[in-house]
Amino acid sequence: MKTQKPLATRIRKMVNYLMLGLITINSIIKVSELSNVAIDNAHNNVNQLLSRSISDFNGWIENKLIFIQTLSTTLEVTKSYINHDELQHELANLEEVLVDLEAVYFATPDKKIIHSDYWEAPPDYDPTSREWYIKALTTDTFYMTEPYVDATTGELVVSFSDAIRDENNQVVGVLGMDIYLTTLHDIIKNISNEDGLYSLIVNNNYEILVHIDDDLLPQKDGTTTSLSNNSKSDYKELFSSQANTIVKAVTTSGEKVYSSYSILPYTDWKVITNYPTKYTTNIIITEIIIALITTIGSLIISLLFILKFVKKYINPIDQVVNALTQLSQGNLSTNSSEIVKNSTELESLTNSLTAVSTSLSGYIREISDVLSSYAKGDFRVQPQQHYIGDYNTIKNSLIDIANSLKTVLSGTTLSANEVSDAADNISQSATQLADITFSQTELVSKFKENTNHIATDIISNLEEIDHSYNNILKMSTKANDSKAVSNDMVEAMQLISNSTKEILHIIKQIEDIASQTNLLALNASIEAARAGEAGRGFTIVAGEIRTLSSDTAEIVQTIYEIINTNLASIEKGEKMVALTTEVLDDIIISSTESAATSKGIRDHALQQRDALQQIISDTDMLSRDISKNAAISQENVAISQELASQANMLKSQMEKFIIE
Repeated sequence: MKTQKPLATRIRKMVNYLMLGLITINSIIKVSELSNVAIDNAHNNVNQLLSRSISDFNGWIENKLIFIQTLSTTLEVTKSYINHDELQHELANLEEVLVDLEAVYFATPDKKIIHSDYWEAPPDYDPTSREWYIKALTTDTFYMTEPYVDATTGELVVSFSDAIRDENNQVVGVLGMDIYLTTLHDIIKNISNEDGLYSLIVNNNYEILVHIDDDLLPQKDGTTTSLSNNSKSDYKELFSSQANTIVKAVTTSGEKVYSSYSILPYTDWKVITNYPTKYTTNIIITEIIIALITTIGSLIISLLFILKFVKKYINPIDQVVNALTQLSQGNLSTNSSEIVKNSTELESLTNSLTAVSTSLSGYIREISDVLSSYAKGDFRVQPQQHYIGDYNTIKNSLIDIANSLKTVLSGTTLSANEVSDAADNISQSATQLADITFSQTELVSKFKENTNHIATDIISNLEEIDHSYNNILKMSTKANDSKAVSNDMVEAMQLISNSTKEILHIIKQIEDIASQTNLLALNASIEAARAGEAGRGFTIVAGEIRTLSSDTAEIVQTIYEIINTNLASIEKGEKMVALTTEVLDDIIISSTESAATSKGIRDHALQQRDALQQIISDTDMLSRDISKNAAISQENVAISQELASQANMLKSQMEKFIIE
């Protein structure tokens, strides 16, 4: 059987699982929301910095646009471009106006260039072939070049150029100015923050023009870093998306970022703003750690609360369970007064436990007393308490057991009395049979003695038969007397046979009584076995009764066999007596005939002598058989006396039981 876990353990586990589940779900929702918020904040930061970058760059460009347009208008109005010396002086003074201005110059269609630094172009220098010159002629407004190496300083610069026209709208030259690239680099650094949020500028070929990392800026030898051809960077999704769309990208250093771009006004440059995802990831991880710490703290608090709850409400239940366990183990002296009744349910449970313990203790005590009385043989005692519910069945069973045992014991006592009376009758009959057998023995002895005398007389008087007719008559008379004695003996043996048959009938009744006693003892053993431990004493008594009944049946069977043997012997004796009677009849006839013929008497006397000798032998045999009958009768007397003694013992044992 699988061992069940305690209720306190189940409650602790259930509440812990519930708290863990709720806190986990809450933490997941919170982390998910914070993740979304962190991602939204990252997106907002990207958008804000991108907007600011576009605004700052656009402001910077418009500032330069206003400057160059103002200067162009001044030149067109004052026609300062006609006097190159005067124009040279004015351009030189302009460097002090803009801090980030590297140089201002004016190129004419005849390949002359007037420089604010008084720079003299080499003979092979053709300003009209320069990008800033050519593009200025093809645009309606100014043109801004990509970074390149300045011919005079060798530094990376960005050029702004604008075409100067006369009143006939003819191009008289191109006004240009160079701005140090470091100016744009400074702008990028100024708008970047410590959270890793920064912007960069790429051209239409995705080559980096401005970046906070100096190593990624265009080099003086003209080499640039391309975002599309770099092995580490991945801006494909960004470049394939619409402007101002935030996507994930990978920088040239392999760092994952949230990225978005926007087209810089007046140019085809793209301003890209990046924000490393690791900051958002760190925020999410931090929130996850906080959620875990909160979860662990909540579990600890809930565990402490559960322990307190279990101690206050569950421990009393455990005490009730322990008390019930003691009851189930037979310990009825449980004490429930120490159980804390801090709830209605516990109070009801404790009161029920006390009631059950008290009831069971009273029931067991009374049942024990009743069974003790039964064990002592007193079946008058019956349960007196009021047994509630199913316990009333026990009370009814005890009453039924007592009534059944009373009935059995009453019948057994009656049978024991009857067996005792029958045993007395058998003893008396056996005594009478012994007396009769003794009388028969004496009679046969007398008959034998008489027969011997007759034979002696006949033998001694054979020679005088011829002269003793009177003696023959006497002999005939004696023969008649002998016949009378023989007839008496036959009648006596018939009486013995009839008495023996009556004894057989009585022994048959004793055997039936013994069988009924054995059956009653068996029923008593069954009822005692149903009574359990309380009926063990009665089981012993019932066993002794069965043993006594079995012994009685065996003794009766032995008597029955002995009497049958006696009957056979008596029947044989009756035959012998009948034969003797016939012989005496023959003697009488012979004696009568001898009186007529004395001579033939001698011969007949000799024959009678032989017959008398046979009679004497048969009489000896009959005497021995009758002696045996006498011995058997004596044994029957002893057996009947023993049966009577056993019956009296059974009667005395049954008198120990009190049923009324």
